Amino acid sequence: MFSKPKTLLFPFKSPRRILIHNWFVFFPIDLFFLDKSRNVIEIKRRLLPFSWYKCQKPANFLIEVPSKSSHAKAIVVHDSKG
Repeated sequence: MFSKPKTLLFPFKSPRRILIHNWFVFFPIDLFFLDKSRNVIEIKRRLLPFSWYKCQKPANFLIEVPSKSSHAKAIVVHDSKG
């Protein structure tokens, strides 16, 4: 909060449906939810300031990236069905 745009990683001890808010972050962010194998299982693009989001699937990790980041554009959801 109240900082310059940067990439952040949040690990969780057990899988959970992560609820995140973008209060006091004054720029949009992209959220990437990862499973225990570090596969991207869900993406939320452009979470706007002063809003919140809860992921649909239990995740072990959350990566938060400024929406304009070139890294954010290259990430896709891993299809576990093969």
